[in-house]
Amino acid sequence: MHHFKSLYSFAGPAIAICAVLTSFAASSPARASDCSMDRYNHNGSVMEVRFCDFTMHISYESPRPGLARNGVTPGTLLIDAKTSGNGNVEGNARVFKRGCEPLKYKVHGRIDSDRIELTGKAPVRDDDCSIVRFHTDALHFDMIKY
Repeated sequence: MHHFKSLYSFAGPAIAICAVLTSFAASSPARASDCSMDRYNHNGSVMEVRFCDFTMHISYESPRPGLARNGVTPGTLLIDAKTSGNGNVEGNARVFKRGCEPLKYKVHGRIDSDRIELTGKAPVRDDDCSIVRFHTDALHFDMIKY
């Protein structure tokens, strides 16, 4: 920090840190990211679907009535997945139950131009949050067109 010694003694540590960060940012090459966001309908909930490079995150933007009792609020993550260039998807979905922590399960499927279809074996839990069985879960997301 010797280059900024006079700046430090004059303006204090906050200005010196800003000067160092600005100097670093100016010398670092910017990395362009291939990210996009769309809104999809999923069982009556509005979902925010973010694609960034080869990842996909699906979160609740406006959960349908009744999901709040299971702990679902705006911003709750439902899906985190990896995507391929040919439309295949593999990742994790979450199942929500009142009084229980969200539980992840594996999903796979496809992305088409305006629809996402995923399937997986979702755990079913009892009132004590214990897994009692699994069922095949089909998750469908349809793009909302404005």
